[in-house]
Amino acid sequence: MLDTNIAMPLYHQIREIIRAEIERGTYKPNEQIPTEQELVEKYNASRITIRRAINDLVEEGLLVKKQGKGTFVAMPKIKREIIAVNSFSHRMREAGLVPGSRVLSMRITNSTPTIQKYLELGPEDQVIEIERLRLADNEPVMIEKTYLPYKEFPKVMEADISIGSLYKFLEEEYGVVPAKSKRSLEIVLSNKYEADLLHIRVGQPLFLLRAIVKSQDDKPIEYVKTLIRGDRFKFEI
Repeated sequence: MLDTNIAMPLYHQIREIIRAEIERGTYKPNEQIPTEQELVEKYNASRITIRRAINDLVEEGLLVKKQGKGTFVAMPKIKREIIAVNSFSHRMREAGLVPGSRVLSMRITNSTPTIQKYLELGPEDQVIEIERLRLADNEPVMIEKTYLPYKEFPKVMEADISIGSLYKFLEEEYGVVPAKSKRSLEIVLSNKYEADLLHIRVGQPLFLLRAIVKSQDDKPIEYVKTLIRGDRFKFEI
């Protein structure tokens, strides 16, 4: 109930009531909350007051507005440590989500000067390029492009990495364990290709995470570029 006798503004009270309802599960993730008019009638408040309360929660990331549909409870963001070296499947299971992967392309190609530098290759060395769409509970959340030195890991071309972990395959086939990585993180805007794959709008912000992964003997084994939905992930440093 709203209390008009205290100094706290009405929009603040309404915001905290809705927040509490989200936290106790009255409104569940991806579920639509009552319309603006329904909230006006429920709390006997002005439309401006309701709108301010809702906008505050949208800015906090608890609610999300979908054009032409209404306002919905946002899906909880998946936590990810920027320095962690483990598989996507492992991270998703830790978050209580079912991991999935779709291989978009997999080929042997010539290495670029940048990849040669990161993987310590010569100009004549080829790489395995793998592009995958990563899923969490069947929802697309990442586009990952991986480069591996072909001369070191030729059997990767025979692996079914759509259902298994690439890191697990490298460990089982080659005894190579990813041990550490050097990473950088920046914000980019999605293009049409990326937006279509991730089911987001063109121009929506994405995290771009670049990583050079090294084995236990300090040898570079992978260079990976990952585009990550900013509305579904948050990074811990």
